[in-house]
Amino acid sequence: MSIYRICLSRAPGISIAPEGGLSAPVLNLRRLYAGVQRARLREHRIRRDSRQFAQLNDRLLKDIGLERSKHPDAPRFGRDIYWRA
Repeated sequence: MSIYRICLSRAPGISIAPEGGLSAPVLNLRRLYAGVQRARLREHRIRRDSRQFAQLNDRLLKDIGLERSKHPDAPRFGRDIYWRA
């Protein structure tokens, strides 16, 4: 059994990949979607950590070597905050 593809009109630059594979624009859209999902997940984790950071009292923060006034971006940047000049 063979499958015939009839294409009456096709936008220039879009091709059907051989052997049932995905064409380049479809792969690009999948990569874009995956990147957006990763960014959303990362932002969700940062916001969750920021809420938890805000709930800690100053004594607990001092025990782990942080001060709220000196490191307000600690939940977002983590250890990278120490490398910024």
